[in-house]
Amino acid sequence: MPTPAARPAASSAGTSAAASAGTSAAGASAATSASERVRALAQVVRTDAGDRSDDRRKRILVVAVAVVVLVVAVVFMATRNTGGDGAPRDNRAGGGGNQTATSAAASPTAGQPTSEPAAPPASAPPTDTATAAPPGDQRPQLPAGWREHVDPTGFSVYVPAHWRESREGRMVYFRGDGRVLGIDQTSQPRSDPVADWRGQRDQRLSDGDFPGYNEIRIEEVPYFVKAADWEFTYNGGSTHVNNRGVVVGPKKAYGFWWQTSGNDWEAAKPILQIVFDSFRPSPGSEA
Repeated sequence: MPTPAARPAASSAGTSAAASAGTSAAGASAATSASERVRALAQVVRTDAGDRSDDRRKRILVVAVAVVVLVVAVVFMATRNTGGDGAPRDNRAGGGGNQTATSAAASPTAGQPTSEPAAPPASAPPTDTATAAPPGDQRPQLPAGWREHVDPTGFSVYVPAHWRESREGRMVYFRGDGRVLGIDQTSQPRSDPVADWRGQRDQRLSDGDFPGYNEIRIEEVPYFVKAADWEFTYNGGSTHVNNRGVVVGPKKAYGFWWQTSGNDWEAAKPILQIVFDSFRPSPGSEA
């Protein structure tokens, strides 16, 4: 007959196996729970790190945008009312209304010479622009290497043939050899070019134009009906400018912006003199 004692032994073995299995399952469950907690904690850490990274990126983006806005504002202030090399888009003075004909906008240094400077003929002495007389009926001979510019508005003037011509706003420009000539005009001339220049000077300086401004003169000069020169340097003397406002008739005035480097001023005087001597206003404007 079977021994009854054998069953408890088997039962004991089964109980031990079940207990062992239960213990293993409990251990596995605990391990799984711990692993899940670790993963959850890691996710929290990654999320927190990601949030901090996003915050850093947002701060960097805000700073970058602020820098771009600042740069654009500085460039705008430095170049407002100016052409590509800083010469004024509208030469303001000597006339009424918002746009007038003989004053200057802000202007940085002209570019470096791109070719040999145009040489005036030997017969053209470097006359001081402050004493230049109005042209008579006899126009000077066209120098070699120059051309006559006949403007669509009617005036004409001699300019070096290789200088680049452009039109910016109401002004026509001629650029070359590191020099800039700009000619503007108005149909509402003012009666006192000297007073007009002084007013324009005060306004421009209060606007922050012409850093390192050094005034040389604002004075009347004999040219056509009435004229005045405003001569000055800025940028530590590296840029030299002469603005001439010219009234040629009761309903017409012109403005001449002349700019060179400080070192080139004396050498460039004969060029400007030919411009003044050859200039002729629009037909009928002197009446």
